[in-house]
Amino acid sequence: MKTIILTDRSAGCVPIVDSWLFLEIGQTSVIYQEETPVVADDIIRAAPDVVIYLAAIAPYTPTYNTMYKIHKSIPIVQLLFDGGDSGWHKKIIEWNDCFSIIISTDGNRNWPSRAIDVTTLIPIDPRPYHTSPTPQKSISLGFAGAIGTGRRGTVLEYLKPRGVLTHYHRPNDPYIEYANFLRRCMYLVNNSMTALGGSHVKTRVTEGGLAKACILEDANPITK
Repeated sequence: MKTIILTDRSAGCVPIVDSWLFLEIGQTSVIYQEETPVVADDIIRAAPDVVIYLAAIAPYTPTYNTMYKIHKSIPIVQLLFDGGDSGWHKKIIEWNDCFSIIISTDGNRNWPSRAIDVTTLIPIDPRPYHTSPTPQKSISLGFAGAIGTGRRGTVLEYLKPRGVLTHYHRPNDPYIEYANFLRRCMYLVNNSMTALGGSHVKTRVTEGGLAKACILEDANPITK
């Protein structure tokens, strides 16, 4: 099997690409869009069995016409991070004929999916969570990521100045550093809020489980 992954080096994409590479399925080439522009004719000429697309919207995002041209020749699977966020629904509908199947990885089934599309949880490479030596559970309560606004910001801005929360901003460190922070935590604060205030399952839920930490978040039906 020959696969081409179209992606970027953002913190959200890297561990998912690593998860695929870990499986060692056939031959995989990874194209990082911020470094190598996606050219439809080049992809078609390479003749992969499948293209996997996962990336954030950015200036280097391929155009609709580019993706549609590729899809006319090669099956494309989109891994969609935020299908449950209503702000994405118009774009999902506009672009869905560029993809053979869309897999939304936030656990929220309330999105404009087609009969063939799938809702699941984020796939994370487990290897960084099984390295030796195992870090000591030295952090009582941790949070990894941007504090942000809305429900998440309210909770974190309350906890942080009281000295009970250890905050890891997750800069462009190797993913193993992020994983080791989570492994050191006994409890992890999380919030299920989407950009527009809905609920979905954050990647931290899967990662927190791999790190053997207890997740504390707002009650919501999606994570349940």
